[in-house]
Amino acid sequence: MRDLNGLLEKQNLTLLGSLIKVNRIRQNMSQQHLAQGICVPSYLSKIENGEVVPSLDIIESLFDELDIRYYSDSNFLRESRELIEEFFDELNLNGFVKSGEIFERLVKQEDKFIHSPLIVDYYLVHFAKFCSTSERDKFDEVLMMIQSIEHLLTNHQRFKYYFYLGLDQLLYYHDATLARDLLLKSTNYETTGHSLLYLAMAYYKLSSYYEAFEFAEKSYQTYLDEGNLIGLIGFYHFKAVLCYKVGSTERALRQYERSVTYMKKLNRLEFLKEAQEGQTFMLSRLNQSDEPLVIEDTITSKILTLCENGDKSQLDELQDLITKYKEQRMSNLLYDECLYESVIKFYVRNRMYKDAYLLTGENHL
Repeated sequence: MRDLNGLLEKQNLTLLGSLIKVNRIRQNMSQQHLAQGICVPSYLSKIENGEVVPSLDIIESLFDELDIRYYSDSNFLRESRELIEEFFDELNLNGFVKSGEIFERLVKQEDKFIHSPLIVDYYLVHFAKFCSTSERDKFDEVLMMIQSIEHLLTNHQRFKYYFYLGLDQLLYYHDATLARDLLLKSTNYETTGHSLLYLAMAYYKLSSYYEAFEFAEKSYQTYLDEGNLIGLIGFYHFKAVLCYKVGSTERALRQYERSVTYMKKLNRLEFLKEAQEGQTFMLSRLNQSDEPLVIEDTITSKILTLCENGDKSQLDELQDLITKYKEQRMSNLLYDECLYESVIKFYVRNRMYKDAYLLTGENHL
């Protein structure tokens, strides 16, 4: 027997609205179709917007029409909230090392989640999981659902929505302006080390280096407050490229050295390759090393080789490779900087001075 009395309380009206609206959208059902024989469509709209307190009979009828079984067992809700919180904690601290496993555990209970007070949080898990990935259909489907109830989200949910939407714009679509606006919006509700660091990256992409430094330093302090030492590695890698971009190569090199120290202390050497590439790149710019920069990414290596040895007749090939590089949706600012400099040198060497001038003015590839 469903216990729906709690949904009649004023503080739960937005939850009721979300539960009905998301399940209606999932079933491709119009308001007019759902309301038929139960209430007028305009009243259903108010229910979905959390604006009215409907009768228990109306809720029962709407749930029956949508086949919502409604799971509100206290043990299920407590355990599920803890698991969802663990997913986001793992994602924040360790990426998808363990959060992928937690995601699979959550998905196995989807039938319960979509019929429970945790429906929005469950879809936010999906939103985070598919953010900036090539699984566009899954991401866009969840995005559509969350956008339909955006005005019903709690502040904590709004933070996640704007953060992951901004992250997707930055890493997948490379729209730094929209990413900056969304990430800034997320800070109205909460901040994390990651949200501040990605905001710094958006400013970096927009060539707003003062703001990039400002938010990077805020991310550093937030990572310390969170106890997120893995996040500090990403901070040092970002700050290294940022320092190099503003002309302080020696300072950039020190950032990589600090990141290596953290990696060794934490025994997280999977990040070591990126730091070593950065050190090699910075040392070569200081003329303190003749060691070539070896990059495993095939497309990046091809671009660097073509820029070093190619001529003007290979310009179309170069542009094609650059397009493919961008389509990889990578987030490696060091590679971006290497390619940016190499392409400018290619233009200059082949007397394409206008192209070199224009690219220099853009500050990024």
